[in-house]
Amino acid sequence: MDATWSVLSLFKVKSFQLSSLISNNSRNHNGNYNIQQDPAVWGEEFAAMTRNILQHRYRLLPYLYTLMYRASVFGDTVIRPLFANWPEDKTTHTIDEQMMWADGLLVSPVLTQEQFKISYLLK
Repeated sequence: MDATWSVLSLFKVKSFQLSSLISNNSRNHNGNYNIQQDPAVWGEEFAAMTRNILQHRYRLLPYLYTLMYRASVFGDTVIRPLFANWPEDKTTHTIDEQMMWADGLLVSPVLTQEQFKISYLLK
């Protein structure tokens, strides 16, 4: 595996992880003459990572669909910035790399190759 494949596959995995959390649809769009994007094409290791991501997503789907229902009926928010949940914590007012799924799930994506921890632990 060369370095280009490694960086590209890491980007695709991280993109897939994040998109699986911020959308109620999880699919990969592609054109007829573009590079294939099906996870199986990228090898077994990538397919296994994608499978793991999808299994986590499927466990969270009932919660996500409940949030989507509440958003359509009551106007609740599904994805919100941290300061919406903790307005008294001034540190949350400037955090733009983490988000909440309603009140129950903190989403803190890995956005850089060097990142190994989350930005801010809430009180």
